[in-house]
Amino acid sequence: MRVAVDASGKVVGFSLVLAVEHGGCELDGLFVAPDRMRRGIGGALVRDAAQRARAQGAVRLDVIANDNARRFYERAGFRGDRWVPTRFRPGLRMSLPLA
Repeated sequence: MRVAVDASGKVVGFSLVLAVEHGGCELDGLFVAPDRMRRGIGGALVRDAAQRARAQGAVRLDVIANDNARRFYERAGFRGDRWVPTRFRPGLRMSLPLA
């Protein structure tokens, strides 16, 4: 897990990357405080997650994106074409190549 904090030490976001499995690491959690969105925090957390996954030997970073997050992940370079069920609602299975 990585926690993003602002200059005052206030938590503004986090990411959680699971261990490598079948060549990929799952980005299992990414959150940015709503009042801090669109300031580069999410992108920085994705880049950090990709770097950590690469260091573990992963060749891709995987995520399941809901409709609200899909465009964010597309802008970050993730691609997907398969909708999968989740406990909340279907999400798009997406991957970011790390090669």
